[in-house]
Amino acid sequence: MTKRPPTTRLKKYKAQPQEYEGLYGKFTLTERDFEMLETVYAYRHITSDQLRAVISGSAQQISRRLQGLFHNGFLARYVPRRRMRGDLETGSPVMAYGLETKGYKALTEVREQDAADSGEDAEEVAWKKAYSRRQEWFLEHAVMISNVHATLDLALRGRGEPKLVEWDQSRDVRGEVTVSFPRKGDRTYRIAPDAHFAATEGTRLSNFFLEADRATEESRRIYSKFVSYWWYLQSEHYLENYENAQDVRVLFVTTTERRLENLMKWLGELEKPNSPKGHGGFGWFWFTSEERFDLAQPESILEPIWQTVTKPDRLRVLA
Repeated sequence: MTKRPPTTRLKKYKAQPQEYEGLYGKFTLTERDFEMLETVYAYRHITSDQLRAVISGSAQQISRRLQGLFHNGFLARYVPRRRMRGDLETGSPVMAYGLETKGYKALTEVREQDAADSGEDAEEVAWKKAYSRRQEWFLEHAVMISNVHATLDLALRGRGEPKLVEWDQSRDVRGEVTVSFPRKGDRTYRIAPDAHFAATEGTRLSNFFLEADRATEESRRIYSKFVSYWWYLQSEHYLENYENAQDVRVLFVTTTERRLENLMKWLGELEKPNSPKGHGGFGWFWFTSEERFDLAQPESILEPIWQTVTKPDRLRVLA
């Protein structure tokens, strides 16, 4: 059974447009504002630090417009208790942001207008009001995913090779496979990755599934994940729906070095479900911890910080 943290409600801040009316006046959305809304939507939930890192421009100006987007109802602002910054004055937490209804409507309108101008169909903004009412454990997990995404994006930005060509956190990355066993009958294995992304280097395309592990799941649940990926990555559904499917890694990013050691230990203890044909096995699974890379130095995620149970030395996930 998955061990989930208590369902502590987040501190969700209330917008105060009247108090900030003198600062912003009549708030009119700018191109930069739409870029920020699109970024928050793409990341789902993102901290102010991460947002300032991935959007180019003055950090002070970005922070000012971010406040304006919040106080005028376009963004929701949260703070998990664990992200209260001890190095700052009391009451100065690291904020996290998500889309609000007004921001969703603004993005939908601008996409529809752009589509009308180009004669193409508008890309849907897949958002629901329920997304702004998250529990603390959910936001912590989402911010962890955003940290990997932002660091990798910045590390590859402006480089010729390798190049990030896709990042997908939708339900489309989920998959399942039914395996028939001679004595046990049929069994269905399901995967629900936190993200799938692809990267190219020359003519080579590599696939990556991300698992952000906050050390809240017990060993039995982790064993189940390993086995589910094991069978799914051999399935027709996977092999037929992903380009260059045999070039694939499942990236486990966890919180601490101790947890990393446990994950690798559990995989090493796993009895191989079968001998994959042509590709795969224990080498599918790569591990690192948040202690090994830093958003402030994004190139660190491209350094030899990854490990597998088959190769004891630290590896680069992208050459």
